[in-house]
This record gives sequence, structure tokens and C-alpha cells, in this order.
Amino acid sequence: MEQLFIKNIINNELFNKLPNIKLNGLLNYYDTKENIISFDNDYIINIDYNKTDIDENDIKEIDDYLKEIIAELTKVKKVMEYLIVNLQLNKLNIPYYKVYDYSNIPNNLKSKIKTNHLFDIKKFIIKNGIHKEELIKTIKILLAQDELKININEMKLMIFFILIKIFELYNIYNKSLLYSIELIKENPNIIKNKNDNLIIINKNNFLINNDIIEINHYNLIKNAYSKNNINNKKATVVNITSSTKITINKNNEILFNV
Repeated sequence: MEQLFIKNIINNELFNKLPNIKLNGLLNYYDTKENIISFDNDYIINIDYNKTDIDENDIKEIDDYLKEIIAELTKVKKVMEYLIVNLQLNKLNIPYYKVYDYSNIPNNLKSKIKTNHLFDIKKFIIKNGIHKEELIKTIKILLAQDELKININEMKLMIFFILIKIFELYNIYNKSLLYSIELIKENPNIIKNKNDNLIIINKNNFLINNDIIEINHYNLIKNAYSKNNINNKKATVVNITSSTKITINKNNEILFNV
């Protein structure tokens, strides 16, 4: 996944030893919680790098680039904290789909019931290779409880899958930013090939606009909207099969947008 942000990882050992986000209790937020996001080990940003054998132009480029990385680290963490603080797990939903309970309907009638919703949950689960039992293990860690007290229906399964993918993306993006700092400290001359070996910062990866969280997911989350149905229904939000951005709005709706 790191290749999404860095073309060429030249020091895998360095990348792998950088801190990962702690999932344990990540979604167990309460008002007095001091650290909304924590990591499995400490990292202190120290930009006192060796500037030998590089000219003034390179030094300025390094200084500007490091400032950009540090600003991005701060911004993205704030976006993720905003997401966690404002998540209402019991209200989150994916529009254009409604969960129905067919358990008490006679078998001879089930085949006659039309369940052609704009969002196909079955298709979503298959396209994303979701395995319920494996996903539940991670959900238990996120909520810091051994026994789940919530009903993991199909809608909840999808929502938790999306959230887990968002946390994975954030983790790798964060590590990629830190890795680039460390690589510059080890070898300042690498700034000459930064587009190949250092992170390519995309300031649109994690954003908050008017209380709407926007996250580029690089098509790692395969949605299951029917383009024809959306067009026929004249939906207010354009949702198509090939999507690279996901948004979570103040109505607790998860939307796939172009």
C-alpha cells in the first residue's frame, strides 16, 4: 500500500520500524480521553540533518519540503481525530440502501420479493472480499471489547470494513511522511530524486470541508452502486462504480464520489 504514496521504497527496514497507529480502543472514544490517536512507539521529529555536500538551493528545498511534511502530518492527524470524535456508529449509513428483515417471511415468498436497491450489499461484500469472522476480530480490537454488544448486520459489516480501510490508509500515509523525514536525515542528497524516493504529498488525501470528511481511498474500497439506477432515480450525489474518494457527512452518510 505504501507504493500509493512513494514510488520506490529503498529502505524497507527503515519503513517497517516506524510507528503504527494503535487500533486497540481506537473507536472507544469518550470526552475525557486525552490521546485520541496513539502509536505503538514514540517518534520525535528531529530535523537536525547533516547538510554536508549539498548546495544552498538543495538546503532550501529540503527545509521547505520538511516543513510541508510536518504540516501534512499535523493536518492529517487532525482530520482523523475529527473523524473518530464525530463518528456515531449507530447512525452511520450508506444512502440508497435500506436493511430489511426477511427472517419471518415464508420461503415460498422470499423469491418473489424484489430487493433491487441502489446499493448492492451482497455485491459490495463479494467485490471487497470481506470475511465476516476475520473482520469481527478487528472490530473487537477497535471497540476494545471481547464480546460485541452491537448487531453486526450487513450494513454494519460494510461500515466497519470502510472504517478499517481508512485507518489502514492513514497508517501507511503517516508512515510514508515519517519515512521521508528519516531518509532525508540519513542522506540529504536524496532530495535531488525526491519524486522517485520520497513521499509525493497529495494535500487532498485527507480533508475536512464544511464538516464533511473527504478521503481518497485509491479504489481500495470497491463500491457497489448501480450507475443506471442512480441515473434513473436522479440522485443528488453522483455515485459510480469506479470511485477514488469517499466522504462522510454530518448526516452520518458514507458516500462514494468521483
